[in-house]
Amino acid sequence: MKNILLFVALLQVANLCAQEPGVNTSTPVQERIFGTQVYMTELLKTNPELRQSISNNEVQTFNYRYSGTPDTVTIPVVFHLVGVSAITPGDILKQLECLNNDFYTPRHPYTNETYRFALDAGALDETGKEILFLHPADQKQGFAQKAALPMIRFCLPESDPSGNPTNGIIQVASDVAAWKMDNALKSGDTGGSNPWPVTNYCNVWVAPLENGLAGYAQMPGGPELTDGIVLNSAFFARAEKAVEGYDNYALGRTLVHLMGSYLNLHELWNEMEPCGDDYVDDTPIHNAPNHGKGQYMHVSVCDGNPVEMTMNLMDSGFDSTMYMFTHGQVFRMHAQLSEGGIRHKLTQTAVICKDGENITDNNDRSINDTPKGTMALRILPNPNAGAFTIEIIPTDLDQNTVRTELYDNAGRLIWSTNSTFTPGNTLRFPFQGQRIAPGFYVVKAIAGTTVQTTQVVVR
Repeated sequence: MKNILLFVALLQVANLCAQEPGVNTSTPVQERIFGTQVYMTELLKTNPELRQSISNNEVQTFNYRYSGTPDTVTIPVVFHLVGVSAITPGDILKQLECLNNDFYTPRHPYTNETYRFALDAGALDETGKEILFLHPADQKQGFAQKAALPMIRFCLPESDPSGNPTNGIIQVASDVAAWKMDNALKSGDTGGSNPWPVTNYCNVWVAPLENGLAGYAQMPGGPELTDGIVLNSAFFARAEKAVEGYDNYALGRTLVHLMGSYLNLHELWNEMEPCGDDYVDDTPIHNAPNHGKGQYMHVSVCDGNPVEMTMNLMDSGFDSTMYMFTHGQVFRMHAQLSEGGIRHKLTQTAVICKDGENITDNNDRSINDTPKGTMALRILPNPNAGAFTIEIIPTDLDQNTVRTELYDNAGRLIWSTNSTFTPGNTLRFPFQGQRIAPGFYVVKAIAGTTVQTTQVVVR
């Protein structure tokens, strides 16, 4: 255009977001169509000032790529259920769980460095078992090394705009059979639901949409009155059984994709300008959206004929085949959430995050079940030019100090530092050692008897 737990036996890929029981896989395939590009094109026609806003935002995003450091953040999500009665509180929690599995949960396949850097078929993990890749391109095209974990968390708001306690779920009765892509859904005056202040809340309208449209998002910089995401209720995650005919989209990744657009990710294909760029360096150019299972290998007809990243969450395949963001995409999203970014105020709103209820790991276990005395370790960015940030996420360690060491490819210790962290908080600090030459290095974090290692690539 980021050693937790190794995924075993592909987790059937679908289990990346807790496979629902009762899914009938014999129902017809429904092709998923997103409307964000058409929506933004029409928005530009009626809001000419948006072009300058987008341009200014791109300057901020470009500068962030070179000076910013992604931080762990939380976004409050408000669900407006308009004319929808079939979506239950359990479905809401399931959809939040799916968002967090792809954006936040440290137990993501790409946090395992053995998985990321295994280059040979038949490679073994640290326990001696053969590594099974989620997709052949993870290994053969090196896509696993481009993958990154955004560390963006989604929760229900703690209070409404007036300061009253809330669960952030709004039910609005409606007899509209299917809504058009004209923003009437976003106003109570036209039978929809008024947004909560869009600088402080991420508004998601859920309703039946015309022509089977899966949904659309307003990218950063547009009018506040219409800012947010619209999601076809048929594509909403389900805790029990999928909507008939939509089995392949019951894992909640339609909203994951739209949330990426809301955070300024362009889709991997360009409907208005075929082979147009998405402004991310580490994603290949797609000539069109991929539907279905995303079989390896699909070669783009665009310049250079790159192998397409069909497992990227900004493509359009089945939910079970989409599961990664890249480093470049993560930096682009965090540019919006950083201080000075259009979406920054979202990270300042109080939220309710019920660990163990709406956030689980990719094996469908509560985060509260994470073994005590563990920690996640990652490098931002990776690869890099010798300047990077070390991030350590501790879980119930029996002490609050950690020693971090850097080794060269000959196993020599070339730098170390001791740090103190507050239990439950992420520890983040820059590498401030001597200038190091291009090559492969190992970072080791030691907290008592708990040890974690990861590889860093310097170009």
